[in-house]
Amino acid sequence: MKSNYSQASQLPALSDKELFEIFPQAKQIVPALIKEIGQQKDSLLDTIISLNASVNAESEDESYRYFWKSWLITPVRDELKLVDQKLTRLRRLLRVIEGRPLPKGALEPSLILAAKQVPLETLFEQGFKRTGQMLLGLCPFQEERTPSFYIYTNTNRCWCFGCAQGGNIVDTYMKLHDCNFKEAVLGILDGKV
Repeated sequence: MKSNYSQASQLPALSDKELFEIFPQAKQIVPALIKEIGQQKDSLLDTIISLNASVNAESEDESYRYFWKSWLITPVRDELKLVDQKLTRLRRLLRVIEGRPLPKGALEPSLILAAKQVPLETLFEQGFKRTGQMLLGLCPFQEERTPSFYIYTNTNRCWCFGCAQGGNIVDTYMKLHDCNFKEAVLGILDGKV
């Protein structure tokens, strides 16, 4: 008997427009979320400015400053990156709600969906060992002798238990090729569209 999670992961991916047709109440939530997450972003930026000023006032030694800025500010910057990603998605959803066309050069949502449906294991030349619904192999992000990199075929996501990195196919492609989101989507689909 399949679990509900397994059944849900096999449903077809829906476009943003289709999701709004199914869940029309979400149209009211998106603008409020943009405001809330925008305030969260402002707060994080204020925190970075404050920490930076504090470290600069503490010492004039560049090594000292570098260490403490890395230690204190890097986690806040990582959180800010996640907040920016949420804001970008919400602004795209707002554009769909308002019926505005995509900006010039933007990717069609159908291309993003198509890229996310490409099996993640196709990014790698190495062989993987199948263990149930997972594939196990050596991590592409680090040197290792004992496999710790898992691909979850039912969700098309990966995770390395050695270096604590992973994500969906687009995230993984971006890390492997040091590129942006658009380049990753186009790279994944290269020859498949």
